[in-house]
Amino acid sequence: MKVDLKYVIFTILLAIVTGIIGYIGSFKVQKYAIQEHERIKRIEKEALKQKIERENQILIRRIEEDYKTFKDSVTAVYVRKKKQEEHRLSGPGLSGLKSAIKARLDGEKDRILAEKRKEIDRKIEDLEMRLDF
Repeated sequence: MKVDLKYVIFTILLAIVTGIIGYIGSFKVQKYAIQEHERIKRIEKEALKQKIERENQILIRRIEEDYKTFKDSVTAVYVRKKKQEEHRLSGPGLSGLKSAIKARLDGEKDRILAEKRKEIDRKIEDLEMRLDF
């Protein structure tokens, strides 16, 4: 059985060229896979960020509603206290005392509301910082 030298050389060259093409192709496929993985990670990260943003908006809205309710209840309590003090101090010549008590009650109410607002602002800031990842 005689084998022609051309066929042997052709077979060897074909194997070498196929090996080179396969080697280069594997790098191309690997590069594509890495790029695709990074793209998918970027999309997932953006989706997570949007989900957290929606949750934060809902939480912030609830916090603001709670603050408004708190503010209304504090205001109602202090209005009741003012009326009680006015009723208790009804009489001539006590207007200066009434205004002083009114100012003291307004100051207490404002201090309580400012503390609560500060706490609320801190919570909102913490929620917004969750997005910075």
